[in-house]
Amino acid sequence: MARPEKVAVVDEIRTKLGEADAAILTEYRGLTVSELAELRGALRPASTEYKVFKNTLARRAADEAGLTDLSGLLEGPTAIAFVKGDAVAAAKAIREFCKGAPALVVMLPGAYSRPQEFVDESLLESRRAGAAVGGFHRVSCGRS
Repeated sequence: MARPEKVAVVDEIRTKLGEADAAILTEYRGLTVSELAELRGALRPASTEYKVFKNTLARRAADEAGLTDLSGLLEGPTAIAFVKGDAVAAAKAIREFCKGAPALVVMLPGAYSRPQEFVDESLLESRRAGAAVGGFHRVSCGRS
């Protein structure tokens, strides 16, 4: 039987995924607590909430929300940026943060090989920024 605390977290994640206009997945391995706080602060003006959840609970929530393709990405120290509004503003904030924190890894649609390309393209077509969940791959901000 599931513990009530875990059920509440799964419900929270599922609700946030359902209400978000976009979700950007990242791997934060190698970032300090203060860098994570800085990233949260940088995303706040873009109406974006950046949260870390246990992967097993996030997988369960993604599956319940019908986003089964996300399950394979939820490995290692993963955080989700829940975007309400313009995904381009959130992508720009992440791009700026990456300049000083190359350890951050962004899950990008397969058509992009680095975060700069993702942001440049999303400036042209903001709707493509969160497209093709099944075609994501991991790209380090430090990769050129």
